[in-house]
Amino acid sequence: MTQTKPNVLFITVDALRADRCSVYGYGRPTTPNLERLAQRALVCDHAYSSAAFTQGSFPTIMTSSSPLAHGGFDNGAVGRPPTVFQAFAESGYDVKLLSTFKWVTRYFGYGEGAEHEEHLYSPKGLMGTAVNRTKSTISLYKKNAISEVEMVEHVSPVFEGLFDNIEDFCQKRIQNDGKYKAILSGTNVMQDGFDFGKIAKVTAAHRGEFRANPTAYVKKYFKKMPEAHEWIAADWRYCRKPSRLVQEIGNRLIDLILGCIDKKAVILRKSRIKQFVDGSALADHVINTITGARTDRPFFIWTHFIDTHVPYLPGSGKNWWRKAPDLLAQVGHDRNLDLSVAPFKRPQKPEHVPVWSCLYDAAVRYVDEQIGRILDTLEATGLRDNTLVVFLSDHGEELGEHGNFSHYFTLYRHNTWVPMIFAPPSSAAGRRLPGMASLADAAPTMAGYCGVKAPAGWDGLDLSGMISGPRTHLVQESFYGGNCLFDKRPLYMAARSTDFSMIWKEYVDPDDRLSPPGPQLYDLRQDPLELANIYSPDHPQAEILERLIMQRMAEMPEIGADRVRANFPHLGGS
Repeated sequence: MTQTKPNVLFITVDALRADRCSVYGYGRPTTPNLERLAQRALVCDHAYSSAAFTQGSFPTIMTSSSPLAHGGFDNGAVGRPPTVFQAFAESGYDVKLLSTFKWVTRYFGYGEGAEHEEHLYSPKGLMGTAVNRTKSTISLYKKNAISEVEMVEHVSPVFEGLFDNIEDFCQKRIQNDGKYKAILSGTNVMQDGFDFGKIAKVTAAHRGEFRANPTAYVKKYFKKMPEAHEWIAADWRYCRKPSRLVQEIGNRLIDLILGCIDKKAVILRKSRIKQFVDGSALADHVINTITGARTDRPFFIWTHFIDTHVPYLPGSGKNWWRKAPDLLAQVGHDRNLDLSVAPFKRPQKPEHVPVWSCLYDAAVRYVDEQIGRILDTLEATGLRDNTLVVFLSDHGEELGEHGNFSHYFTLYRHNTWVPMIFAPPSSAAGRRLPGMASLADAAPTMAGYCGVKAPAGWDGLDLSGMISGPRTHLVQESFYGGNCLFDKRPLYMAARSTDFSMIWKEYVDPDDRLSPPGPQLYDLRQDPLELANIYSPDHPQAEILERLIMQRMAEMPEIGADRVRANFPHLGGS
C-alpha cells in the first residue's frame, strides 16, 4: 500500500529564545541548519509561547488551548481537547513519542493515539511534577490559608497518581532493560544504576505511609519543598545495582584526590554525566527511528531536545567539555572560556554572567548541529520530499536581563519569543510570516499541511495558507510557577503586539522576588529587551493592551466578574 499523506517530523527544543537564533537575525551563527531549513519553510517571525515554562507551554502546543483554559496547566492534556498525536493517529498516522521530558507523556494525557512511546528521562523527574502540582497548595496549608481537608483533597490524587506512574515506569524499564543504554549512557538515567524492582518496592512503601496518614506524610516530607532527587528519591540511593555502588565509591575517591590538585577539573568531572538526554545521542535515535519507520503508513515522530536548558553543557556525552571550545569558536566566542562555570543552575559570581551567555550560544549551536544531522538523513533517504518538518521551542530563556537566569515564569519577551518553523514537503521558496503567531497555532498548521481534520476545541489558527500575519495582538497567561489555584493566587498576564508589550500582574506573587509591582509597558522598537518601563495610564497603548488582558480574564470561569471589575475599574471591568 502506498501512503498518500506526508510524514511529520515534529522537533521541539527546550528554552530556546528566538533572539539567540541566527535564523531570526542574531549576529552570531548559532543556527546555520535552521537557516537551511528556512529556505523551504514558513518562518513565523513573531511566534510566542503563552507561558514561560514547559509545564504551561506544552498543553498549548499539543492541544491548541491556552495554559489557563480547562482548569489550568496542572494536569497537562487531561481534560483538554484532543492532542495533535490523537488527531494524526485517527487520520492513519503511525505516531511515535520519543519523550525526553516527563511532562509530555501518557502520565499527563499525551499518550492517546501513540502506538509507540518511549520514556527517555530519569524517574526522579516524576517527583518534580508532583511537587510543581502541589507546592502552592502545601505552602498555603503551612501558612494556615487553607484547611487540612482542602490540602489533603488536592494532594491525594496527585500523590496517588505519582505512585502509580513511578511503578508503571519501573515496570516498563524492567521490560526494556538494556534497550536504551546507547541513548542514555551519558546521562544520570543510566549512571544512577537503579534496580527498578527495588524502586517499585520503595514507592509502594511510600504509598502505604501516605494512605495511613496523609497529613503526617506531608509534614514529614514537605518541611521544605523537595528537589527531584529528594523526597522518595532520597530512599532510592541504595536501590542501585552493586556494581554501580562500587563505581560511585571509586568516583568519590577520585574526586577527593583530584580536588586537592585542581578544583575546576573536579567540577567538570562531576558534570560529565548529563542530567538530560544528550542531543547527539537523541539525534542518533531519531535517525534510527526515521530509517526504521514502516512504509505503508505515514509516520508522525515527535521528540524534544533539552541541551539549551540549564545547565548548558554544549558537546557530546561525557566528553562534552572537549567539544565545547570548538562550539564557542564557531559562534565567535573565546574558545578558552572557563567551562567550570557551566554545571550550575545559575552563575555563581557576577563575572560568570558573560560566560554563561556564551555557553548558551554554544548550546544553541550544538542543538542546531543535531538538527542538521537529522535533515541530512531525510535528504539522503529521499524522505525530505514527503515529510513536513516542524521546529519550535516551548519557551525562551532568561540570561540575566531582569535579574534572573533560566526561566522563572515571567512573561518578558526573551522568555516567550520562540522560533516556529514549518517546512512542508515541497520545493517552494521559503517565506516569512509577519504578525503575531502563537504556539497554539502549531497543531492546526500541521493538520492543515497534511490534510488532517482539526478536532473541535482547538483554538489556534492554521497558518499554512496565510500570507499576512494572523493577528495584531496576543495575550499570554500564567501563574508564577506552582499549581493553578485560581482563587488563591495572582494571575500573571501579558498582552503584546509586534511593537509594544504590557506585562500585568494582579499583585506580586510571594515567591517572586524580582518582578516590580504595577503594570509594565515597553516599546519593543526602541527597547527589545524590555528594560525601560514607559507605563502611564494615559499612554495610547495602555488601554488597548489592558483591555485585551481584561477580556481574557473575563473568559476564565474561575475568575468572577467582581474580580475582573476590581482589577480594571478604569475600563469598566467588562
